[in-house]
Amino acid sequence: MKQLKVVLALLCLTSFVRGQDSTSVLSHEIGFNTVRILSQIAQINTNNVNQLPYDVFYNLYYKDKVGLRLGAGILTSYTEDGINKQEFPVTTTSNHVNLRIGVSYNYASYKWVTLNGFVDYIYAGSKMESASSTTTQVFPDPIVTAYNKTSTTIRGAGFQIGTGVKFNINKRIALYAELPFVFIREKIKVDNIYKETGVEKDVTTRTDSRRFGSTFILPATIYFVLRF
Repeated sequence: MKQLKVVLALLCLTSFVRGQDSTSVLSHEIGFNTVRILSQIAQINTNNVNQLPYDVFYNLYYKDKVGLRLGAGILTSYTEDGINKQEFPVTTTSNHVNLRIGVSYNYASYKWVTLNGFVDYIYAGSKMESASSTTTQVFPDPIVTAYNKTSTTIRGAGFQIGTGVKFNINKRIALYAELPFVFIREKIKVDNIYKETGVEKDVTTRTDSRRFGSTFILPATIYFVLRF
């Protein structure tokens, strides 16, 4: 993930140095989620702020009016707690992927402010796993180690519609925020495995469910945008 960000940054800087071709009918924008970047650099906790799940986006505009927009976000984490000194430490793993593709229309522009409307198809995929073990002994019985693992997989698709505002610092640099209304339908699968020493057969369970949701995401995500 770090290598991908470095490559994208180099491409952006190269385009920035070359500047814009004023005769071209096509223009490009690449935006980076500044809130997430600053939270990683300064170790700021943004868990209480509902952020857009896209780390980077790319827009291709025709005559700076109608555009194709793409967005992607990948977030992974792993934690391990070995304080309990069990045979298998408590571990938690999570992986999240969010993608969007849609169209954008710049419907108003005044000096250094541009307003746009957009419609996107969105995809969201998540997988969270947690595992732990416990060791017990009831004298004179032998030591018993129990291992439990829970895996939750969520796959969702839908669409979003909304509006955004772009503050143009100059011709090549801007700040952007948007207010989307999101509709998404998700499938949820929960698998649980329970193992115990001395017992040959594992206990496995599975639960499947579906849900549909809609929500507004406030414009708390600020993107740093490079235009070329």
